Amino acid sequence: MQATGSERRCLAVVLAAGGDATLAEGGEVTSRGASISLNSASLAMNSGSFMSAATGLTLSTANALTATSLTSMNGNISATAGGNAFFSAVAISDTSGAGTITLSSTGGALDVASVKGPGAITLWSYAFALLQFPAAVIGGAIGTALLPVVSRLQSARDRDG
Repeated sequence: MQATGSERRCLAVVLAAGGDATLAEGGEVTSRGASISLNSASLAMNSGSFMSAATGLTLSTANALTATSLTSMNGNISATAGGNAFFSAVAISDTSGAGTITLSSTGGALDVASVKGPGAITLWSYAFALLQFPAAVIGGAIGTALLPVVSRLQSARDRDG
């Protein structure tokens, strides 16, 4: 799927690409009355391009996701990448609402420049969580092994060991 630099306006936008999706330089995808939904292998938004929706944005890619500007008037923004994810500017315009922003990378780095919203903002990189897994397992095993020893010492009031 290749969107040209010309303006696209309609009530709701649903983009589905079996391959890569590219929004050309200066390109715009706008939904004034509803939401924008994208599902593709990857997304590349070139310089000066943006997506703007009235009630929310949902982006999902199997691989890399590069977004220059994502804006929702008063709905949630959710973007998930199966590979590296980069976001230049993500914002919910209505500051009185409770719209949430969730940006995640399930298989690579998550790089965010600017995120602004009235509700919860969640940034999640599963790669970082996987890095923490060995420390949690080893720490749990050490804690389990030391607990009986520390308990016996405490009960005997022998704190010097």
